[in-house]
Amino acid sequence: MGRMAHRVEDATLPQESALPVAAAVPADRAILADGPAPGPGDRIARYQLRRLLGQGGMSQVYLARDTTLGRSVALKLIRPERVSPQEAALFIGEAQLTSRLNHPNIVQLYDAGLHVGGAFIALEYLDGASLHDRMQRSQMTVDEILRIASAIADALGHAHAAQITHW
Repeated sequence: MGRMAHRVEDATLPQESALPVAAAVPADRAILADGPAPGPGDRIARYQLRRLLGQGGMSQVYLARDTTLGRSVALKLIRPERVSPQEAALFIGEAQLTSRLNHPNIVQLYDAGLHVGGAFIALEYLDGASLHDRMQRSQMTVDEILRIASAIADALGHAHAAQITHW
C-alpha cells in the first residue's frame, strides 16, 4: 500500500510544542494577504506552482515543481483569506507535527516555511486517485476494503503513538 495523505490541521498540539509553534511567527512579522491569490506559474520559495490539486477550509494544495531538486511536490499553502500570524503559526505547527512522522502510509514532509503571501508546507506528491475517486469508480471487494482499512488504521496508530490525535 502506498503512502496516504493525512490531515493534521485537526490535530492537537502536544503541550511541549506550544512555545515553539507560537514563536514560529513573530507578532510583528508582515504576512501580506492583499495581493492576488497564488496560481499556476507563480513561484513560492523554490517551488513553481503547476495546478491546484484540492482545497479545504484552511489551505490549498498545488502540484508544484521543486526547482532545486527537480521533483514534483504537493505544496500546501494557507488560503489567502486565512493568512494571519496566528494562522501561520498553526500551519507551521502542522509541519512540526508532520515532521515527527515516518511511516510507509503517511506522506513525507520535505520543507516548510514562510513567504510574503503566508506559509507553505512541501509534501511528498503521490500521483493517483483519491479513495473517494476509487470508491466512485466501482464496488470495492472485501479484500480491498480490508487492505485499505488496515493501512489507514496502521498509519493512524503510528500518528497516535507520536501523540498526534484527530478530532
